[in-house]
Amino acid sequence: MPRYLTCAICALILVGISFRSIGCEQAAGVVAYSKIEGEIKLLVADHKINPTRGWAAFGGCVDEGESIEIAALRELHEETRCALAPYSPITTTTPRVSFGKFTSFALEVPFIAAETIETIDLAPHCKSILAERGPWAWVELSTLLATLPKEHAHNAPFPAGFLPDEDHRWFWYKSTRVIRALHELGAFQ
Repeated sequence: MPRYLTCAICALILVGISFRSIGCEQAAGVVAYSKIEGEIKLLVADHKINPTRGWAAFGGCVDEGESIEIAALRELHEETRCALAPYSPITTTTPRVSFGKFTSFALEVPFIAAETIETIDLAPHCKSILAERGPWAWVELSTLLATLPKEHAHNAPFPAGFLPDEDHRWFWYKSTRVIRALHELGAFQ
């Protein structure tokens, strides 16, 4: 069975279940950032399929035969509707953090307006990708760090106007943990 069909079925049946619970032996992700007018901004997206997660960086299961680096780039590509190709390779010096079976990388990417990602005309190879994320937003790292709780026990609410979806204004606690850890490593330069 193709991976995308399997993931779609899992997502629809197992909403709210962790990677481990759906059989993901290893997971990888990317915290995509860009320098915009002297500020570091992170690209984040809402979870359409699993609304209990809220806004977060990008990631998912490592497919059989993939390295964690390739899986992280693939997830970024898929979860941005193929708008962000892997512009920068992930190397041994790319900042990374690992928590259990999940490894996440900080990766500088070119700025693409969040609205462009939402409205991009998908390439044929992207049409079969599950539309699990969106809308997207660029958020200032400094504001995000000031807003996110230092503890990782729950999703963090945001003040009105911070994110585009006013009905869904929280940040997934696992992404909070990854972003804080990468920041402490000095990953966003």
